[in-house]
Amino acid sequence: MNVIATKDRRYRVAVAVTLLALVVRGLFVAFYPATPMAGGDPAAYWSFAQSIAAGQGFRSSIEPYLADRPPLYPFFLAGLMRLLGQSREMVFWVQAILGALAGGGYYLLAVELLGEGRGLIAGLLFALLPHFMLFTKQVLTESLYIFLLVSLLGALTLPHVPRRFDYRRWIVVGLLAGLIILVRREGLLPSAVLTVSFAAIYFSGQKVDAFKAVALAALMAAFVVSPWVVRNWRVLGKPMLTSTSGLNFLVGNNPDADGGYTPLPAEWVPMFAGLGEVAHDQKAWEMSLNWIKTHFSDFVGLLPGKLAYLWGAAHNAVLDGVDLVLIPFYGVGLWRLWQRQGRWQCLLAVVVALVLGVTLIGVMFVGGWRYRQAAYPALLLFAAYGAPLEWVLRFKWVTEWLRKLDTTDKSQIHA
Repeated sequence: MNVIATKDRRYRVAVAVTLLALVVRGLFVAFYPATPMAGGDPAAYWSFAQSIAAGQGFRSSIEPYLADRPPLYPFFLAGLMRLLGQSREMVFWVQAILGALAGGGYYLLAVELLGEGRGLIAGLLFALLPHFMLFTKQVLTESLYIFLLVSLLGALTLPHVPRRFDYRRWIVVGLLAGLIILVRREGLLPSAVLTVSFAAIYFSGQKVDAFKAVALAALMAAFVVSPWVVRNWRVLGKPMLTSTSGLNFLVGNNPDADGGYTPLPAEWVPMFAGLGEVAHDQKAWEMSLNWIKTHFSDFVGLLPGKLAYLWGAAHNAVLDGVDLVLIPFYGVGLWRLWQRQGRWQCLLAVVVALVLGVTLIGVMFVGGWRYRQAAYPALLLFAAYGAPLEWVLRFKWVTEWLRKLDTTDKSQIHA
């Protein structure tokens, strides 16, 4: 097998997928109407970024909390403001480029896990998925988060050489995990599960190397996150990743909760009066956990509603239609997984970390359909894993490309 030729072909296809993703995102940015930034998360991120760009530090003119939102996305926006001016349109174009680069990288990691044929299916799904395009034109963390998440998956799925410890891989994994946490705090769980799972797969029976890989990645992640934790310690008197985890827990777990976001119950409001940021968060944890302890059956009764809120309809015909079309492929993917076909262990690790990770956070806290975006890199891999390759072979240009593979390469097509 000509390894160099195979790699060159893969890189050419990756460039093609990247360009396709860039074109569709560019059309979306150019013609899809932007959502007015009247308030909520986009306005808060923009406000933090304006303060950073103006040299006023990490604070917001519209939000009182100093350690609610992880800092990387506001700093990302602030950097774009300094370079390109305070233009949301320029932010959207940069996010489109990030999404396109993620598409090319996603194709390459999909090839490592699924083989070239199914990897192409996964790459095309990623490039064309409307869910990702929608967040390209939002001042929200999703575009940067997905880019970093794909980068982490790429670092983990690089070819592993048995009986060799690759320090660079696990250093990069840790650095990317740290950046992911600084974009979205819930990224801590899937990053940790992915790192531990791939270390266990690669170093099966080599406990020392597996432990060394996880420890090195954890050390690098801590190195990246530590300035933010130290800053919060200095500003708020306590080392922490976030000062509103309790509040986020409370809005999904309280006497008025219905499975979605619910405001602070009226009878609880006086108990929070006059509390500082840290004390407010601690009080929220205390009230919510006490309510669960005394009303555990009510808490359990919320779980179906939380699942429906997270995985239910997006109330958009295009998004919901795509989700429905992909469901049968997940079913075939489950069958292939049961048969242990291909690199099923690595695929299972990705699905468990991202899909079950998102689900666990959604049922313990609360999260709408926006929060399941982090699961789509796993879901699209799983859909490609379950897709009939014969469908792709009907496209003449794909068929001609696959015919160029030699015998050894062809064995990868059905992996």
